[in-house]
Amino acid sequence: MMILGSQSEKTQPPVTSMCFNQQGDLLLVGYGDGHLTLWDVQKVAVAKVITGEHNAPIVHVFFLGQFKAITGDSKGLVILHTFSVVPLLNHFSVKTQCILDGQKNSTVCLLLLF
Repeated sequence: MMILGSQSEKTQPPVTSMCFNQQGDLLLVGYGDGHLTLWDVQKVAVAKVITGEHNAPIVHVFFLGQFKAITGDSKGLVILHTFSVVPLLNHFSVKTQCILDGQKNSTVCLLLLF
């Protein structure tokens, strides 16, 4: 059994959503304060922390394949995240794109069917 996180870390907001990618080597976790953490499961380490995109609790996290994920928050903001690995540095970068903004277009619910 593997535990992600550290007992020495300061108190984190509650986990509100999570999803593994297709291969199961990355875990994207959404929190009650709107930030996201991408975990490298094989290294048992944080690969990337994403802040500032969502300002409400993350209620949906869904990987689309290996390196793309969609996240949604309680205010209706839906964002596409595209992850990539920077060669030689083995460092993750992320590009984000707003897909839907529920505050602007009254999105009430989004269900992805695959």
